[in-house]
Amino acid sequence: MPPFARRHCQRTRVAGSIRAAGRWMAGVATCAAMTLGVSACAAPRPQGPKLFTLPLSARAMDLTPDSRPDPRLQADLAQLDRVIGDELGIPADRRAVGVVDPVRAQWAAVNPDTMFYGASVPKIAIVLAYLIENPAVVENPEPRVMHDLQRIIKESDNELAATYSQRVGLSRIQAMLESPAYRLYDREHGGGIWCGKHYGIDLPRVGDPLRNLSHAATVRQCLRYYLLLEQDRLGSPAVCRRLREVFAAPWADFHDDYFVKAVRGLDLRLIRKNGLWEDWHLDTARIELPDRPLLLAGMVHHPRGPEYLSRIGRAWIMLARGAATPADALREADQPQVASWRTYRHVRLHHADQRDFASGRMIRAAWAGSSSALALNCSPGADATFESEPVDSAFKFNEVLLSWNIGTPADCGFTVELAVGRRIDDSWSPWLHVGDWGVVPGAATRTTRFDGGRIDIDCFVSERRFDRFRYRIRASTRAAGGRALLVHRVDACFSDLTGLPDSWTPPDPAPRRGSPPEHLWKRRLDVPFRSQRTERAELAGRICSPTSVSMVLEHRGLAFPTLKIAELCHDPAHDLYGVWPRNIQAAFVAGAPGYVTRFSDWSEVEQCIADGQPLVISIRVNRPGMIHNSPYKTTDGHLIVLCGFDPSGDVYVNDPAVSDPERGRLVYRRSELEEAWFGGSGGVAYVLLPARRDRPLAERD
Repeated sequence: MPPFARRHCQRTRVAGSIRAAGRWMAGVATCAAMTLGVSACAAPRPQGPKLFTLPLSARAMDLTPDSRPDPRLQADLAQLDRVIGDELGIPADRRAVGVVDPVRAQWAAVNPDTMFYGASVPKIAIVLAYLIENPAVVENPEPRVMHDLQRIIKESDNELAATYSQRVGLSRIQAMLESPAYRLYDREHGGGIWCGKHYGIDLPRVGDPLRNLSHAATVRQCLRYYLLLEQDRLGSPAVCRRLREVFAAPWADFHDDYFVKAVRGLDLRLIRKNGLWEDWHLDTARIELPDRPLLLAGMVHHPRGPEYLSRIGRAWIMLARGAATPADALREADQPQVASWRTYRHVRLHHADQRDFASGRMIRAAWAGSSSALALNCSPGADATFESEPVDSAFKFNEVLLSWNIGTPADCGFTVELAVGRRIDDSWSPWLHVGDWGVVPGAATRTTRFDGGRIDIDCFVSERRFDRFRYRIRASTRAAGGRALLVHRVDACFSDLTGLPDSWTPPDPAPRRGSPPEHLWKRRLDVPFRSQRTERAELAGRICSPTSVSMVLEHRGLAFPTLKIAELCHDPAHDLYGVWPRNIQAAFVAGAPGYVTRFSDWSEVEQCIADGQPLVISIRVNRPGMIHNSPYKTTDGHLIVLCGFDPSGDVYVNDPAVSDPERGRLVYRRSELEEAWFGGSGGVAYVLLPARRDRPLAERD
């Protein structure tokens, strides 16, 4: 997602199966489900690549040196190789590439038998040989062994690779590679995959028979490896099933290079093994298209090898997906992914009742049944703390939005923190400060970053992905005799905005529903209009968020002056009015519970309108004309109220940037707003629910 900034009225922003107490939803499911706190989990999908039925011609395919490539594919691949290679200044004899379409029994290659230094690619031979030599592991592997093998493939761990090659023996690995059953090294036809040295250990060393390389690979033999795997002919079908699990390793991310860059943002899955040493760059992969797999191998000995591999990989995918010519494929491959937000994934956690909080760690905290809330009972010098249990996510995320509704009496305050981690190595970040309210606990620290990510004002962001999370609330008071802060709800929205591919399809925690009947959502909710421009001049350009909140509050029967809501929303630590969770807490103090979340699907939004739920949405307009009738040419960040849909499906909004109510109740084209909202902020929205009338007034102060 491009950097997202809330200037003036905001601030700068860079933009499963679940095991934990609490309730989960995919995206936001429906607004009815959100209001009721309902969730569902779909069964996890298999942890491996999708398998396709191969025709008989593909089952007999072998890519031997006398195999004839498909003429059309060969011409297209040769043209792509020539154009990209020449543009990058890579000599023709220093690059090789090949592709196999196993379902259609077609293949093509350029320099398929040119042997390259193999770097880490021959580790695929170590893992295969180990599985063939150890049938007990194939039948019933120890988790530790599987984890080791997965690290050899996906993390390219040299020490583990050496451990397992020593267990098998170099001579046994080489015998397997040259055996008639596989012929993955063919000394009569250019060589192939070779492992002649334990990784990271100088001796013994057995160079390959043709070029004396310690580790070697050719495009042809790497493609044959993946083809034999597709055909269930590497060892046995059981070995192939286990090998796919090794390659998948869903707990680990790919290195973001070569063919991974080629598929980034395309919502495709792959398994792969890459290699890098000095100016040798290699990648081999099975890429899963919707209707068939694509086997791809590329090798370059040149400093610009990474560009060659990523460009030719993406261009070939464009051809496979329907580009008419190689020239068209190159143009499509070189275009940025305009609709990359369509690959974003969001899951929301909701804690609101006793069972959600029961398993957390509590200090001076207990469930208050009479208030239906978690009570944090603090007194001067004795803070209260609630720490959630670790929450394990079935898909990896790189951003977290956290929001809360906490009743806070006068002379009290609280701090909210989060931590992220990874299950595989039981690692955790430090506690990261997300936000606070009122009298902040005196011992509170404000750690906001570590080497794996940071809090960008109020949202955790990272280039990495994580799969576990926890949060902590610390409360304090200066009031003699002590006070109780009441935690009514905590919500977290987990997002993967990276566009990075996975090696398997993560399970959807809840099935998506289709759109509700049109007559329920093609309407404008009666949300009163307010303008930020009619308030104090020095604030008029800064308070789009509290102005939008004020509109929805009035719709909920809670009419407060806009400046009163702005006062509640103001974050003194950042001198900002658009801090997302603080706006949620301000609305709660005013009487409306709610949370901040993300949307990426219009059917979810339509369901909200059908349920009578307006949304305060965060948009970014980064070029003139992006929203053709908006009152601004561009904005680095702005919040508006989404009120419904017109008969054609375009979007009714209340835009507080307009002074005149008649001009501020606008219709924005759906496609334009999608880019500004889903693409601009990743679909961020405030969901402010119907007002609660049962809370004591003292709690609102």
